[in-house]
Formats: sequence, C-alpha cells, structure tokens
Amino acid sequence: MSYHSSMMPTKTIILLMATLLLTACGPGQKEMQRDIEQLQVENEALRRDLERFQDELMRLSGAVEYSLRENPDPQAVDVGDAEPEEETATGPAVLELRSEPPSEVFKNSVRIGTTPFTTEVDPGSFILEFRCTTCTPEQREAVGVEVGPGEEYFRMVRFKPI
Repeated sequence: MSYHSSMMPTKTIILLMATLLLTACGPGQKEMQRDIEQLQVENEALRRDLERFQDELMRLSGAVEYSLRENPDPQAVDVGDAEPEEETATGPAVLELRSEPPSEVFKNSVRIGTTPFTTEVDPGSFILEFRCTTCTPEQREAVGVEVGPGEEYFRMVRFKPI
C-alpha cells in the first residue's frame, strides 16, 4: 500500500510542474492546459481504480487471516470439498466517455451518444468508435473494450486539429 501511496505525490508534482511551464510558455498555452486537464481526468480514473484494488486486497487479506486463524496448519486443509466463496459483481458495466472536441460514439456500429456522457452497458466485449464530425476532415478513433459486471471504464479521446 505504501508503494501506491508514494506514487501519488509524484503525479501531483508532475501536474504542478506542468502548470508552472504553462504559465511560463505563453504560446501553446491552451493545448498544454487541455493536456493538464486530461492528465487530471486520467489521474482521477487511476485513483478510483486504486481504491477498488485496495478494497479487493483488504477483502482478500482478511479472508487469508481468517483461514489461518481457523486452521493454522495449511497442510491439514482438505480443499477437495471446499467451495469457493467468491463475491461476484453483478449488474451492468459503466462507461464514462469524453472527447475533445465532442464526438459521436458508436458501440458495435450503433450510436449510443455524444461526448461527454456516462452510460450503462451489458458486460462483455465490444468496439467503441468515436467520430468527430466537426473535424475537417472527419476523424475517427476505434477501441476494443472488455468490461465485466459492475466494472467502470473511462476513455478520453483527443482529436488532433488538421
């Protein structure tokens, strides 16, 4: 846990340094600001993933501690009759989708919305395609996605001006 905690200040320092560079540079300021904002959004998504990972780690470590208290001799455990006591997530997956500039989003060729938006989808594998119709010429970016029940997926797409 201390490994992950030590990474957070580094990201904060990077963001602060980028902000200082932004104020010193002048030209390209808007593009740098967008990059900083994207880093902040991605940092928030990573923070949420880290919290879920830490929760799962705590749950698993608690199960191991309980198992060792109940039977301190692991050689004496008969795992043949044991049934897994897994906590399985249920329900839809959540997609949080953003792009700059806003774009239309298609899931397996079916339009599902215009960014930015959050939506629930059935778990599974699919293709997301972001289409920037305001870009000249029109730009597209496709990505393969696989989400399980209850999972959250975040994607930010930045189209390049031509």
